Amino acid sequence: LLRVFAWITENSVHGLQDLMLRTCLVYASGDLEPSPARDMRALEAGMEHLQARVDLLNMALAASKGEMRALGEEARSMHLGLKQMLEDDPVRELAKTHAKYAFAVRPRLIDRLFHRSGK
Repeated sequence: LLRVFAWITENSVHGLQDLMLRTCLVYASGDLEPSPARDMRALEAGMEHLQARVDLLNMALAASKGEMRALGEEARSMHLGLKQMLEDDPVRELAKTHAKYAFAVRPRLIDRLFHRSGK
């Protein structure tokens, strides 16, 4: 830190900026030439990005699994509630009785209609 302040005192802030720019250019120029090290750094960066996306996908799937489980439990509780409500419903009992009566009367009614139309 003292060297930075000394450089600013001797050469001004613009001189420090030029020094930093030249230093960065020297270090960055190492990636301009094809090399196995550069390829490995690029591959590692790609793998880290892919791993981050896989982690996000796993987190989304875990959240989705929890929500689907909660939805299933809610559907089961609604189904049980509706089933109990329908068992105690007098209109439903009346409809069942009417359906039984209609199925019992229907064959005789059809026989009567077809026999009359034949006469």
